[in-house]
Amino acid sequence: MNIRIRHHILYTLFLLLTILTACGLKNSIIGKWQIVGGDEVLQFYKDGTFTISRSFTGTTIGSYEFIEKDTIRLDIPNLFGASSQIFRVELSGGELTLSNNGVSSHYTKR
Repeated sequence: MNIRIRHHILYTLFLLLTILTACGLKNSIIGKWQIVGGDEVLQFYKDGTFTISRSFTGTTIGSYEFIEKDTIRLDIPNLFGASSQIFRVELSGGELTLSNNGVSSHYTKR
């Protein structure tokens, strides 16, 4: 087999694996997540929106986008437009960890 064809096949397989991995994480985050030790609940929807519900502040609606396979941007509207935060995402079984600037929040699937 020609070396160019081999490289093309390997490159195509790499891209396919990357896309499947990213899609898996995107699909796995869908649903309700309860913060460990608190009352905060995150719910991610397939349409790219999410809600944050807390007993003391009520429910806030925002949007999310995976900007890398393990990095998510959460956009939350406020009085001045929207506030964006970037988090590293880790999913393991029924546990979700969102990390930003050395601070991690841990959630369990509901």
